[in-house]
Amino acid sequence: MRKILLTLIMVMMMIGLASANLAYIKNEHCIDIRVLANCSISLNEVTSPSVMYNISTNMDLLSGQTYNYTFCNTSETGDYTFSWSGECLDCSQSNCGNSFGVNPLGVELTGWKITSYILLFVMSLLIFIGLLSAGLNMNGDYNRDAVTGYIFALNNLKYLKYVCLALSYVMLVFVSYFIWMISYAFLDMDFVSTIFQFFFYIIAIATLPLFILFTYIIIANLIRDSKVADFIQRGLQIR
Repeated sequence: MRKILLTLIMVMMMIGLASANLAYIKNEHCIDIRVLANCSISLNEVTSPSVMYNISTNMDLLSGQTYNYTFCNTSETGDYTFSWSGECLDCSQSNCGNSFGVNPLGVELTGWKITSYILLFVMSLLIFIGLLSAGLNMNGDYNRDAVTGYIFALNNLKYLKYVCLALSYVMLVFVSYFIWMISYAFLDMDFVSTIFQFFFYIIAIATLPLFILFTYIIIANLIRDSKVADFIQRGLQIR
């Protein structure tokens, strides 16, 4: 696990940009490459992790001494380097190149952030398992006579059972979201990420109808318990 985390950090860490003021962007998003100079500047090339794009075009003058070129071929994840030149620049002695980073989240994934994502995922998973186990193992039936099976008292623990199951579903939504984000950010497998994304959307959309069903079950049980309590107080035997 440590080697995997170190590898991810090395892959996702990018060089900070001074003159160009660039950092990290999401895949398939455009980025403005900007250079400060007192003469016309030409952007020579942009190199992705596997493809070199020969630009060879003059950068647009925005204002004063700020030149800009908008680059949009950012489908690959990783480090992108670019270089420029100009009549007023001696690229043999000055910095005429820089870099920016592209990843699915569009942020710098430092070791602390990666650790935080993993910790949040593990905590959500443990809470989900705990709530689900409590909900499934909790007695949701009435207190009955062991011999006759007649109800002799109400059991309000069943409402806690319903609450635990409902909260476990909420935690399942969080867990599925974290799984989707982790696969999206770190796995170079679009098909797998799409499956997790589809699963997250399904259970997220199902939250509203399940909430309505949960509310109906609670109300129906409250009404039934009220009738059962009345029967018990009147000395009637029911199962």
